[in-house]
Amino acid sequence: KFSRDNESEADREGLKALVAAKINPAGMRDFFGKMAEQSKLDLGLLSTHPASADRMAEMDNLIKALPETSRNAPP
Repeated sequence: KFSRDNESEADREGLKALVAAKINPAGMRDFFGKMAEQSKLDLGLLSTHPASADRMAEMDNLIKALPETSRNAPP
């Protein structure tokens, strides 16, 4: 549980770093989407990381909450 929480926190901090650097954060969401597509094994509660699909959904929600200027930064 702690590792999954730490990974989620790292994802949020990574998103903040992209926004601060004026880099479009959509690439981070897309990365988790690609990982989710390639995922063959779901360990559920045994996993040390949140599921990639969950991470992508969380990034999508966080990105939608950003100001438009941050969402539309160049890639």
